[in-house]
Amino acid sequence: MRKIVHRADTRKIQDKGWMRTACSFHADMPTPDQQHFGTLVAINETIMQAGSRGLGMHSHSNVELLSLILHGTLGHEDSTGNRTAFSAGQMQLISCGTGILHNEFNYSETEPLSLLQLWISPATYNIMPRYHQLLPALNLHNQLQLIAAPVVAKNRLRINQESYIALGHLDKDTKIDYALRRAINGVYFFLLNGQVHIAEEVLYPRDAIGLYQFQTTKIHALEESELLAIQVPLA
Repeated sequence: MRKIVHRADTRKIQDKGWMRTACSFHADMPTPDQQHFGTLVAINETIMQAGSRGLGMHSHSNVELLSLILHGTLGHEDSTGNRTAFSAGQMQLISCGTGILHNEFNYSETEPLSLLQLWISPATYNIMPRYHQLLPALNLHNQLQLIAAPVVAKNRLRINQESYIALGHLDKDTKIDYALRRAINGVYFFLLNGQVHIAEEVLYPRDAIGLYQFQTTKIHALEESELLAIQVPLA
């Protein structure tokens, strides 16, 4: 087994005043393992102040954008005609393909917004853009439940990559096994809340560990925890 560990305080901070983002990966980071993990090229935790109108309409192409709302309500609009708002526990996935214009903003005039956004390189380039939204109807208790995968299924987002993204809410002292689906994949565990033990490392909120060249690993929740598992191809 090979591993990389990223502590919360090593993330790159971008602060515009009305919006603050902590970037787990960035092209300006000093080491290659802080620039991407295989096809996972960004994990951005963003806080927008109440009433923030976002960056305005801007473009993305050939990237998968998965957003998880941690607190508050996100407003979304894009060039395919989608206009929506969704709240904590809900998720959206944009397969940008040939190109899409969008804006994301704080829908509330009174409460801050907190969200986590993943950027993943696609398996197939230049597809027609598509948008999906997932409501919080999943059983996340003491298991890592898939929220995004390449195969269409109920209560799951379809992603244009051989990626398997799972989320779990673990009680204290819960122990589960985690396996790679393909030998060429790796998994990047990002701890949202709590305290977990993985691969001889203890993770605290917003810490992360990337694992590869293994078959299975054990996860032990030392406290009540919320854990994200992002399995992606490494090449």
